[in-house]
Amino acid sequence: MKKQILFLSLLLPAMFSKAQEQPTLENLADKRYERFEFVSAAPIYERIIKEGKEKAQVHYKLGYCYEMMQQYENAINTYRQYMYMSDSADVQLWTRIGDLQKIMKRYEEAKWSYNRYAEKTNNYAAVAKRIAGCDSATIWLADTAEKLSLVNERLLNTDVSDWGVSFNGNKLVFTSDHPIEQNKPMSEKERARKTFGRNGHAFLKMYEADTIPAAQAGDSVRMNIKEFKPGGDTYVYHAGPATFTANGDTVYFTITNEDNNLLYAKAITRSVGTRKLELYYAVKNSSGGWNTPVAFAYNKVKYYSIGHAALAKNGSLLYFASDMPGGYGGTDIWFCRKTAEGKWDKPVNCGAVINTPGQEAFPTIVGDTALYFSSNEHAGLGGLDIFSAVGSDTAWQLPVNLKPPFNSSYDDFYCAIANRTGYLASDREGGLGSDDIYSFILPPVEHLLLVNTVYSRKDSSVLTGAHVAFTCAAVAVDTVCTADTKGSNRFEVHKNNTYVIRASYPGYVSNAIEVSTSGYKPVDTVYAQLYLAPVPPPVIIPTKPKVVPMPDRHFEVGETFVLDKLYYDTDKYNIRPDAARELDKLVAILNKYPTIEIELSSHTDSRGSDEHNMILSQNRAKSAVQYLIKKGIAVTRVVAAGYGETRLTNGCMNGIKCSAKEHQMNRRTEVKILKN
Repeated sequence: MKKQILFLSLLLPAMFSKAQEQPTLENLADKRYERFEFVSAAPIYERIIKEGKEKAQVHYKLGYCYEMMQQYENAINTYRQYMYMSDSADVQLWTRIGDLQKIMKRYEEAKWSYNRYAEKTNNYAAVAKRIAGCDSATIWLADTAEKLSLVNERLLNTDVSDWGVSFNGNKLVFTSDHPIEQNKPMSEKERARKTFGRNGHAFLKMYEADTIPAAQAGDSVRMNIKEFKPGGDTYVYHAGPATFTANGDTVYFTITNEDNNLLYAKAITRSVGTRKLELYYAVKNSSGGWNTPVAFAYNKVKYYSIGHAALAKNGSLLYFASDMPGGYGGTDIWFCRKTAEGKWDKPVNCGAVINTPGQEAFPTIVGDTALYFSSNEHAGLGGLDIFSAVGSDTAWQLPVNLKPPFNSSYDDFYCAIANRTGYLASDREGGLGSDDIYSFILPPVEHLLLVNTVYSRKDSSVLTGAHVAFTCAAVAVDTVCTADTKGSNRFEVHKNNTYVIRASYPGYVSNAIEVSTSGYKPVDTVYAQLYLAPVPPPVIIPTKPKVVPMPDRHFEVGETFVLDKLYYDTDKYNIRPDAARELDKLVAILNKYPTIEIELSSHTDSRGSDEHNMILSQNRAKSAVQYLIKKGIAVTRVVAAGYGETRLTNGCMNGIKCSAKEHQMNRRTEVKILKN
């Protein structure tokens, strides 16, 4: 890359030997920039800046060129110069500067940049995960424990970009922008026709290779590699990655076409960016070849990208990455179910447990229930980190960062595993090219499967769609999900631990149980049942519970008091700063009296539907309890209960006209002593 830039820099004086007006140079650079030809745009911007006549915006564009060409140090310095030159610069750029500093492992500098953004916007929550990632990265990188070995697959990797391994029988299919044409280099004319101006490399293509583990491949071993072209089509632009059904009769793959919309908006990281992505699939014919590829039903290239397919449950469940409307951020992980007629249902977002305001992409599935994906927003070391989460559809345990050596401060993505043999891609230091493929062998892991089902105590019917929170008592972090059509959830758990399962359902009283995994064998499945009782008919409490300053004394079981200053925004359940101060007082009490166990309940007034108020109160109670847990209170000491409008303190029921003050009497958060 540096050689290419140097070559262009040497050419520029000859190209512009005659005196020209500054706008001419800038217009030329801008045209290349707008076509995403960053390699050729950057030297022109550099010349403009050197002549000292540049506008602030030139620094931004040059910084973006550097970022796209992965010249991160230059990008940081140029972006910072732009921020100091421009009074109208978007402060969001400080988060990008911080992201680049994380890649460079300059975590304290990154935290400073994130805090700079937070100070200017008063939005600390927006960068909280990024800052947490800096702190976690410092700890993870300092860990001297023996780690799994990653092996650079030198028989697959080249001096450019190689990534996206998938398994197809005894073959590997991967994506590369290295031109392989009978082991001969392309002529300069061919290279000019087949290169991608964003980075100066050839367009991405799919290749098929023998599966020879790197540990068994000596320097003299040559791997048979050929271009993989399902349906015989040679795509003009990018093609890859691919994924296959278990029997190998269908392949799904990502492409870009000549007719695609050229707008660069929310492009999937590591995709093309200049063109929207499309998903295609091809089916094998009776002669073993591939039929003509068919476009995925939900492609809409004029509006959004769809790509990076992953299959589960014998090909009946398709996961993919997309920036389609209705997501949580830049790109999200979505899924479709195959109908009995063989068609795909409408896309459904995998939910907020997986997706963030940032970028989630490159999903792969292992064993139907383990999702591997990359994210630049969940707390990580820098760039894209690989995460795993157990679950399905919209019901997931919290994603787990795979940490080093799977992750580095650079981009780590597309992790595929079969029979404990895995491959991932990374542009970390020490590789052969911009992205390299690494292999690894996983040690045996002894996990148990915990299956929980939520029932109605009234008639033992299953409660489909029940809200379930699953917590390991030793970790005290909730995994939130929804019960499936059978009222069940499946969790991957470890032996010799205690887990807490909490469930809630509209019209029912929340409940919780503890489940121990001691004494089980790795092959066992642990079954748990959780029964919820229907909410009793509304009752009127004759007098409102006494509002007193939070007591600091011995408590009696059954005693109740109100947290008088715990307020929420209208129809919201996030913990505001003033509410956090009130909860901090409760934390102090619980720390002082460590044997106390409490129920923290939330109540609404009667305005709004009964079901809405029940859900809102449950969410508010859960938010408050989660805050206590994060402050170090054991999960076994606090129970969240949302009663909606079922425990009014006066007669302001549905249909009764009451004053705002009378309604206010019913909106409250109570603490009840369960054990002392």
